Order: sequence, then structure tokens, then C-alpha cells
Amino acid sequence: MGLSVRRHQHKLNLAFEQRVLEEINSRLDTLVLPHYNEKYQEYCAVVNARKGVMTAAEYRELCACLHPDQSMSEERRLKVFVWLSDTRMRLKLVAESESPTDTMTFKMPATAREWADAKLQAAAQRREKRLAKQRANKQ
Repeated sequence: MGLSVRRHQHKLNLAFEQRVLEEINSRLDTLVLPHYNEKYQEYCAVVNARKGVMTAAEYRELCACLHPDQSMSEERRLKVFVWLSDTRMRLKLVAESESPTDTMTFKMPATAREWADAKLQAAAQRREKRLAKQRANKQ
């Protein structure tokens, strides 16, 4: 009799777990992912609206002119060079078409299934990277 009770309890537990997972996926699809996708679309709109005030070549030339190896006081040159070399400044000064933002290739998952697949893929990539590093250290 104990075995049949345990089997029945296990069956009930599996059914409950399945209902919980279905509810989680449902809420993820209806509440969380639409918000993330909306924010991602806003992000894309901001990045695509980036115009820039100079070309990438002009920006590099300006950085080279302001590099501490040139004339002017070293302190002032270094301050301006660091300011202009900052990634945030580059994003403000150089047009998106000449200096594309790398993260625009990311596709936000639209469903819980896509989300789970992306998590599995990222975990596999991290695992492979870690194994490659371990192999390199052994050699």
C-alpha cells in the first residue's frame, strides 16, 4: 500500500509542478517579455537616432592631436584626451552609421521558450569558453 501512495503522491507532484511551470511561462509571456521588448524597442530607437557631430576619422584625428605626446600642457592634453577617449563621448560625437553599437545584433526573446533557449545557449557558450581556457592553461 505504501508504494501505491508514494506513486500517487509523485504523480500529483508532477502535475502540480507542470501547472506551476505553465503559469510561470504564461506570466512571462504576458507580463515580463512585453515590457522587456518595449524597453528594447526604445533602446533601439535611441541608438538609431544617434547622428554624431563628426566623422569617425575626424574623431580619431582629434584624439591623436590631443594625445599627451603633442605640445600644450601635459595635464590639459591628458584631461582632454581622456575626456574624448571615453566611450560615452564617442557615442555622442560619432554617427551610428560610422561606429555601430554592437548590442544592436541582440534579438530580445519574445516568448518563454525563446528565453529558455537563449539561457541554454549562453550557458553552453560560457561552458565552452571556460573549457577552452582550462585547456590553454594545461598546455
